[in-house]
Amino acid sequence: MGDVLHLMQQFESIFAGSYLKGDGSVPNISSDLAILHSAALSAWTLLFTLMSPSDVYSMLDNGDNFNPSLTQLSELLKSGHLDVRMSAGEALATVFEVGCDYQDDFGENLKDDLVEALHQLATDSHKYRAKKDRKQQRATFRDVLHYIEVKNSHFIT
Repeated sequence: MGDVLHLMQQFESIFAGSYLKGDGSVPNISSDLAILHSAALSAWTLLFTLMSPSDVYSMLDNGDNFNPSLTQLSELLKSGHLDVRMSAGEALATVFEVGCDYQDDFGENLKDDLVEALHQLATDSHKYRAKKDRKQQRATFRDVLHYIEVKNSHFIT
Protein backbone atom coordinates (compact mmCIF):
# COMPACT_ATOMS: atom_id res chain seq x y z
CA MET A 1 0.00 0.00 0.00
CA GLY A 2 2.94 2.31 0.60
CA ASP A 3 3.78 2.20 -3.11
CA VAL A 4 0.22 3.12 -4.06
CA LEU A 5 0.20 6.09 -1.67
CA HIS A 6 3.59 7.20 -2.97
CA LEU A 7 2.32 7.07 -6.56
CA MET A 8 -0.80 8.98 -5.57
CA GLN A 9 1.38 11.69 -4.02
CA GLN A 10 3.46 11.86 -7.21
CA PHE A 11 0.36 12.22 -9.37
CA GLU A 12 -1.04 14.85 -7.02
CA SER A 13 2.18 16.84 -7.31
CA ILE A 14 1.68 16.86 -11.09
CA PHE A 15 -1.93 18.04 -11.24
CA ALA A 16 -1.40 20.47 -8.35
CA GLY A 17 -0.29 22.94 -11.03
CA SER A 18 -3.97 23.35 -11.96
CA TYR A 19 -5.06 24.38 -8.44
CA LEU A 20 -6.17 27.97 -8.08
CA LYS A 21 -3.37 30.42 -7.34
CA GLY A 22 -3.04 31.97 -3.88
CA ASP A 23 -5.11 34.95 -5.00
CA GLY A 24 -7.94 32.65 -6.19
CA SER A 25 -7.25 33.09 -9.88
CA VAL A 26 -7.09 30.24 -12.38
CA PRO A 27 -3.54 29.39 -13.46
CA ASN A 28 -2.69 29.92 -17.10
CA ILE A 29 -1.41 26.57 -18.35
CA SER A 30 -0.90 25.26 -21.87
CA SER A 31 -3.20 22.69 -23.46
CA ASP A 32 -0.44 20.08 -23.36
CA LEU A 33 0.12 20.67 -19.65
CA ALA A 34 -3.65 20.50 -19.04
CA ILE A 35 -3.75 17.10 -20.73
CA LEU A 36 -0.91 15.95 -18.45
CA HIS A 37 -2.74 17.27 -15.38
CA SER A 38 -5.93 15.54 -16.47
CA ALA A 39 -4.14 12.23 -17.01
CA ALA A 40 -2.41 12.51 -13.62
CA LEU A 41 -5.74 13.24 -11.92
CA SER A 42 -7.38 10.28 -13.65
CA ALA A 43 -4.49 8.04 -12.58
CA TRP A 44 -4.79 9.35 -9.00
CA THR A 45 -8.53 8.55 -9.05
CA LEU A 46 -7.88 5.05 -10.36
CA LEU A 47 -5.34 4.40 -7.62
CA PHE A 48 -7.80 5.78 -5.08
CA THR A 49 -10.30 3.09 -6.11
CA LEU A 50 -7.67 0.38 -5.62
CA MET A 51 -7.03 1.25 -2.01
CA SER A 52 -8.42 -1.04 0.66
CA PRO A 53 -11.42 0.32 2.59
CA SER A 54 -9.39 0.56 5.80
CA ASP A 55 -6.70 2.66 4.06
CA VAL A 56 -9.28 4.92 2.46
CA TYR A 57 -11.09 5.33 5.75
CA SER A 58 -7.92 6.19 7.65
CA MET A 59 -7.03 8.64 4.88
CA LEU A 60 -10.49 10.23 5.08
CA ASP A 61 -10.43 10.23 8.89
CA ASN A 62 -7.37 12.46 8.77
CA GLY A 63 -9.35 15.15 6.98
CA ASP A 64 -6.55 17.68 7.17
CA ASN A 65 -4.05 15.17 5.79
CA PHE A 66 -6.23 14.01 2.90
CA ASN A 67 -4.42 15.10 -0.25
CA PRO A 68 -5.71 16.54 -2.34
CA SER A 69 -8.38 18.07 -0.15
CA LEU A 70 -11.97 18.23 -1.34
CA THR A 71 -11.56 21.98 -1.64
CA GLN A 72 -8.54 21.56 -3.92
CA LEU A 73 -10.38 19.02 -6.08
CA SER A 74 -13.33 21.42 -6.28
CA GLU A 75 -10.99 24.20 -7.41
CA LEU A 76 -10.07 22.12 -10.45
CA LEU A 77 -13.67 22.50 -11.66
CA LYS A 78 -12.79 26.13 -12.47
CA SER A 79 -10.00 25.17 -14.84
CA GLY A 80 -10.06 26.70 -18.29
CA HIS A 81 -9.46 23.25 -19.79
CA LEU A 82 -12.27 20.77 -20.36
CA ASP A 83 -10.12 17.69 -19.67
CA VAL A 84 -9.11 18.95 -16.23
CA ARG A 85 -12.70 19.94 -15.32
CA MET A 86 -14.05 16.53 -16.36
CA SER A 87 -11.32 14.59 -14.54
CA ALA A 88 -11.96 16.69 -11.43
CA GLY A 89 -15.68 15.94 -11.58
CA GLU A 90 -15.03 12.23 -11.91
CA ALA A 91 -12.51 12.33 -9.04
CA LEU A 92 -14.97 14.18 -6.81
CA ALA A 93 -17.73 11.68 -7.57
CA THR A 94 -15.38 8.80 -6.73
CA VAL A 95 -14.17 10.37 -3.48
CA PHE A 96 -17.75 11.20 -2.46
CA GLU A 97 -18.87 7.67 -3.22
CA VAL A 98 -16.23 6.17 -0.94
CA GLY A 99 -16.52 8.93 1.64
CA CYS A 100 -20.32 8.71 1.93
CA ASP A 101 -20.09 4.95 2.31
CA TYR A 102 -17.73 5.59 5.20
CA GLN A 103 -19.50 8.52 6.86
CA ASP A 104 -23.04 9.75 6.16
CA ASP A 105 -22.15 13.42 6.43
CA PHE A 106 -18.89 13.18 4.47
CA GLY A 107 -18.07 16.49 2.79
CA GLU A 108 -21.26 18.05 4.11
CA ASN A 109 -19.62 21.47 4.52
CA LEU A 110 -18.79 21.51 0.78
CA LYS A 111 -21.86 19.87 -0.73
CA ASP A 112 -23.92 23.03 -1.28
CA ASP A 113 -21.08 24.88 -3.03
CA LEU A 114 -20.12 21.74 -4.94
CA VAL A 115 -23.68 21.13 -6.13
CA GLU A 116 -23.89 24.75 -7.29
CA ALA A 117 -20.58 24.50 -9.21
CA LEU A 118 -21.62 21.19 -10.78
CA HIS A 119 -24.99 22.65 -11.75
CA GLN A 120 -23.28 25.55 -13.49
CA LEU A 121 -21.03 23.17 -15.42
CA ALA A 122 -23.98 20.91 -16.28
CA THR A 123 -25.86 23.85 -17.79
CA ASP A 124 -22.90 25.79 -19.25
CA SER A 125 -23.81 27.71 -22.37
CA HIS A 126 -20.79 29.98 -22.79
CA LYS A 127 -20.32 30.65 -26.48
CA TYR A 128 -16.54 30.95 -26.16
CA ARG A 129 -16.38 27.19 -25.58
CA ALA A 130 -16.60 24.90 -28.57
CA LYS A 131 -20.05 23.39 -29.11
CA LYS A 132 -18.67 19.85 -28.85
CA ASP A 133 -16.86 20.69 -25.60
CA ARG A 134 -20.00 22.25 -24.09
CA LYS A 135 -22.03 19.19 -25.02
CA GLN A 136 -19.47 16.79 -23.58
CA GLN A 137 -19.09 18.86 -20.42
CA ARG A 138 -22.84 19.16 -19.84
CA ALA A 139 -23.36 15.41 -20.27
CA THR A 140 -20.54 14.54 -17.88
CA PHE A 141 -21.52 17.01 -15.21
CA ARG A 142 -25.22 16.14 -15.38
CA ASP A 143 -24.19 12.61 -14.42
CA VAL A 144 -21.83 13.76 -11.65
CA LEU A 145 -24.40 16.25 -10.33
CA HIS A 146 -27.13 13.62 -10.34
CA TYR A 147 -24.90 11.22 -8.43
CA ILE A 148 -23.94 13.80 -5.76
CA GLU A 149 -27.58 14.91 -5.37
CA VAL A 150 -28.83 11.33 -5.08
CA LYS A 151 -26.10 10.49 -2.55
CA ASN A 152 -26.97 13.65 -0.62
CA SER A 153 -30.74 13.02 -0.63
CA HIS A 154 -30.20 9.38 0.31
CA PHE A 155 -28.69 10.41 3.62
CA ILE A 156 -31.16 13.22 4.29
CA THR A 157 -34.20 10.95 4.17
